[in-house]
Amino acid sequence: MENNDNKKKTADYTPAKGSINNPYTEAEFNAMCDTGTWLGGYVEGYGYVGVGAIIKPFSSDDEYSFIIPSEDGSNPFDDYSTPDNDPHSGGGGSAGGGNAISVNTGAPIGNDGNKKKAKDYPTPSSSHSSGKGIVVYSTRLFKTSKSTLSMFTAAAYDEKGILMPSEVVKGYFLEREINYEKAEKTGSNTAIRKGTYIIVPGSTSQKYKWYLSNVPGRSGIAIHAGNNYYDSEGCLMTGSNYTYNNNQDAYQIWNSKECLKKLQSLFDKWGNNNISIIITEDF
Repeated sequence: MENNDNKKKTADYTPAKGSINNPYTEAEFNAMCDTGTWLGGYVEGYGYVGVGAIIKPFSSDDEYSFIIPSEDGSNPFDDYSTPDNDPHSGGGGSAGGGNAISVNTGAPIGNDGNKKKAKDYPTPSSSHSSGKGIVVYSTRLFKTSKSTLSMFTAAAYDEKGILMPSEVVKGYFLEREINYEKAEKTGSNTAIRKGTYIIVPGSTSQKYKWYLSNVPGRSGIAIHAGNNYYDSEGCLMTGSNYTYNNNQDAYQIWNSKECLKKLQSLFDKWGNNNISIIITEDF
């Protein structure tokens, strides 16, 4: 006859959280990503999600392949200790309900979630004729019907206009979709046209600290934190790494607040009323 105590122990047994028989919910997964506490595990609708892995199905069943994006095999979150928790970030965003989550800080990925040949951050000019100041070199790499992803290098120059290699900030910009028919229309939320713009401090009545000036037909184009394309009204949002949401066909960026702090610190230290941004495209 079976012992009743054994029956009770069997009935009370719950598989470990994050195991295949007791996966995390998507909300739990998002919350841990937002706080930087995600250590890997099974997630409802995705299967096993590792730390910093690119996840995409390689068959019609529930099997998944895993690729570490960094070329040296390192964890793409190692350099950034604090995930984005900015009040303007839309609550940290969602990983989405699609079947591809791609996380990366090194080699950019395509819209299908496949890894592409690595592209380096934009290389700043070794000298800049206008003296002490900052130039932000931004290259748009990927676009969808909703979002645009860029890599940027912000470089500081000394009084003689010589690049200071130790005073550089690198990261990503996320913008809305590119639509050049609307890009110069007041009230448009689309990405602005590529080109060269001046970056100036915002006034005390404005919401953000730094804005792009001389933007044709547009005003209020700021550099601020955020995670999703809909957090922007045409502005540039900063991030230290990014994901691609297959379900929404849109990019997301992360560690936004931390990246913005680094960029603003560079502006404050070396700007000297001489900050510009050069936006190019490489699709």
